[in-house]
Amino acid sequence: MTIKPEPGLYRGAAPELPLDTYSLTQAQKHDFEDAIYVLAKKCVEGFGGSWPEPVDPAGAATAASRRYGVADERFVGKFGYSPPAPEGMSWTEIGQAREKSRERTAGIPEETRKVYTGEVSRSGGKKVPQGGCRGSAYRTLGMKGLSVPYSDEVDRVALSAWKEARDSEIVKRAARKWSQCMSEAGYRYNTPEEVIEKPAWNLKDAPPSWVDLTKPSAEEVRTAEDDVRCKQDSMFLESWKAVETEEQKVALEEHRDLLVRARATIKDLNVDVRRVIAGNSEMTEQNPGPER
Repeated sequence: MTIKPEPGLYRGAAPELPLDTYSLTQAQKHDFEDAIYVLAKKCVEGFGGSWPEPVDPAGAATAASRRYGVADERFVGKFGYSPPAPEGMSWTEIGQAREKSRERTAGIPEETRKVYTGEVSRSGGKKVPQGGCRGSAYRTLGMKGLSVPYSDEVDRVALSAWKEARDSEIVKRAARKWSQCMSEAGYRYNTPEEVIEKPAWNLKDAPPSWVDLTKPSAEEVRTAEDDVRCKQDSMFLESWKAVETEEQKVALEEHRDLLVRARATIKDLNVDVRRVIAGNSEMTEQNPGPER
């Protein structure tokens, strides 16, 4: 197996893998969330309430770009191991975004929240849809629960390939090279996973969003920078990606029927999502609201 350096993996690029086309892309997930918001908002308004538009912009990292651990050399010097804020944001701006996010959710009346989530069966004399306005929005897009059909199964297939690759001798060898590199820099870690588990970083209680970030310690920043440098030197990410690519190719053949159904579902879902978003745009153009 030939493993070549991939600088992009250390600058936020998500690895391209065979199973990618059987799940929603990041852009499609964003559109899907927009469609859910449009549908749920209309439902909530039918009960005399209002639902605020999401205001938190996407951070600089995605789950895919951190598939093999923290590795973005652009941000570890500022954020350490935490999810980075959008590029160029100062700590003052992050604090302002946090306050704005809290104000957004704090202003939602309790009854409106319950109508949205379905914690009440009736509100204002009207029957609340099963699962609330959120559940109603998902059903409108053809879903029975709160996840895309087949997405959980596809995720399990991908996770299995990810684990198999991590347990391979090729990736273990890269991890040993990483450990030696870190040792030369003054650290004692056997694997990259051990760094994340260090209690000093408090990552078990780390914020799910950059909006709730706090400034990392100088020790965390220094460790994260050396960690990424050693991952590059050992080609840890490239090794894991190369083996996982082969594992996913095998999985693709073994689970072809499931994956075909998953792809068809995504295609239909995207059609419905575009229809909802387009319909909302038309309504906005027809009713632009008061001028400011």
